[in-house]
Amino acid sequence: MLIARRVSTLMCVVIGLVVLLSSTALAVGDSMGWTQRFPSVKPPGGPQWAATHYAIPSPADPDGASVWRWDETSSAGIMYRYSKSQETWVRLTPSATMGFPTPRPYGGACLAWSGTRAADYGTDDTVLFLFGGQKADATFTNEVDLYDVNTNTWIYQDPGGTGNYPTPRANSGCAKIYSPYQGGFVGVLVFGGIDSSGYNGALWTFCDMSYNIGSGLLCGAHPGRFWYLNDQSLIPNPGPRMSMAFMEWFVADQRDGYLTQNYILWGGWNSAGSQNDAYRLMHAACCDTTFYWRNFSPRETGTPSPRYAMGFAYRYVGNTAPSTLPAQAWMVITHGYSSSGQVRDTYVSQWDLNAESVSWQAVSWSTSGPSVRHYPLFACYKPPPGQPWNGCPGSAASPITGYLFYGGYYEARNPISYSDTWTAAYSG
Repeated sequence: MLIARRVSTLMCVVIGLVVLLSSTALAVGDSMGWTQRFPSVKPPGGPQWAATHYAIPSPADPDGASVWRWDETSSAGIMYRYSKSQETWVRLTPSATMGFPTPRPYGGACLAWSGTRAADYGTDDTVLFLFGGQKADATFTNEVDLYDVNTNTWIYQDPGGTGNYPTPRANSGCAKIYSPYQGGFVGVLVFGGIDSSGYNGALWTFCDMSYNIGSGLLCGAHPGRFWYLNDQSLIPNPGPRMSMAFMEWFVADQRDGYLTQNYILWGGWNSAGSQNDAYRLMHAACCDTTFYWRNFSPRETGTPSPRYAMGFAYRYVGNTAPSTLPAQAWMVITHGYSSSGQVRDTYVSQWDLNAESVSWQAVSWSTSGPSVRHYPLFACYKPPPGQPWNGCPGSAASPITGYLFYGGYYEARNPISYSDTWTAAYSG
């Protein structure tokens, strides 16, 4: 049995909402209402690895922003996006300038945004970054492919190799990184995963596009696309693991005089089994090439059981100015594999930057939703106009149908590869 699949048999789905908030308390009675959709077009079913966790903005997108999914079984680079206006999947047949991605039918690739909006740099570079996974012969790869949403074209391919590359791997966490300052750049952070030697805990930056070449700052050090192994020698750090919740939260922390980007990591699987620890990752967007982890686990309350292979998505609930802390943000995680097996529950967590603590609360389902499974696609697909593209708000007075759920895998004597589509509204 393949490594990625073998490990996936140890998982179960959890729905958890991770809130990066400190000034707003967790609400009692939060709920999630589900609606099943029946689109005639849809991506391959089963585990959903290579998908974005929020809607990616593009001026060429008829919907303005869409959740994207790569078909890892295709040799023609087939892409799917979910149309929020039509509530259906749209299949795209791209062109390629350097070749189509190598198929990875055994999964484990990650897909993340590595682009900018005109509001950030005066240009709309809507590029998706595809990395890693297991090929048809079950070996790992460290191939990188870039897809331009604006032109429906695979524009770049690096087959990978040895040297200044992450080892070939699968089930890594990928998140957008950018700097709007003198060392302006965009790219993707890649953390962890599983490779031929076991679980991995390295943190890499893939530098996609630099806007100030020669600045000497991380991606601005020299032109071209390249990998950078980040220094995370400062303890604590999460250590090797795979299939964790890991994503940017687009919250500015300026307590030290520098605009600091923030990322969140929760759970995952390593040699000790499933995990439920919580870490914040920080990086000074202006000038710092060292990344700092902060362990929130000693101050984590109401924590769900250890798990991984969950779907996760950002939830926007308002953002204070960078100079006034704490900032606020949310993330939803759903379905996965726990230490006791596959689960079907939902949690919301509150992350307090000042106290460096996390508070969890179970979230009920007001309607019947997706069955037990792990590795689903879960994303904010319908952010309201004027709100950040990556987050979906929702309150008891005005619940927002903003979350998309698709596919997943049920591990049993008779396993099931799901291909059902759901949308959900969060109320709380």
